[in-house]
Amino acid sequence: MTVETEMMNEENGRLRRHIKTLEAELKKLEAPAWLLKSTQDLCLSLAKRVYPEVTGFQVLDDLAGVISQIDNITCGMERKRDQAAQAQDKDALFFERAEKLAQTQVADPVRFTLDQLTAAIAIARAAALDEAALVAGGLYQHYRDLYKGRTEPINKDHRYNPHTDGVADGAGMAEDAIRALKGST
Repeated sequence: MTVETEMMNEENGRLRRHIKTLEAELKKLEAPAWLLKSTQDLCLSLAKRVYPEVTGFQVLDDLAGVISQIDNITCGMERKRDQAAQAQDKDALFFERAEKLAQTQVADPVRFTLDQLTAAIAIARAAALDEAALVAGGLYQHYRDLYKGRTEPINKDHRYNPHTDGVADGAGMAEDAIRALKGST
């Protein structure tokens, strides 16, 4: 054996011992079992409450993964809450506009003033934009769920596929752009 080979073997031995020491230290830093179990239970409870339609939800085995799942679920909670509020707002707006339209009706229903036609067009435009935003929001949620593997059966072609993620992002951006149009004339 040459001197160089002996030196390399010594260095390799030192590195192996150092790696074993680091592995032992890393194991000490791992989350306690009770913390992982509690976090998994929380994640599963949230998933059942927010996505009751998903029957095969799998909680991950590591603490960082479970925390990421909880983060994703809570983002979904916000979106669902926003959609529910928008649906209530949409119903209230519909009745309010229908009442205003009924008050502006003239005796001869065939003839309308320019103001009445402008108001009717504005109402129809707002309703169409609301509907388009809801469709885009639904597409966002559908593709986000495919990307995150929240659908049954899990479609492995879409799960964590950057293209699926991009489609979801595009639908979300479309929803935001459509809602921005509502404020424009």
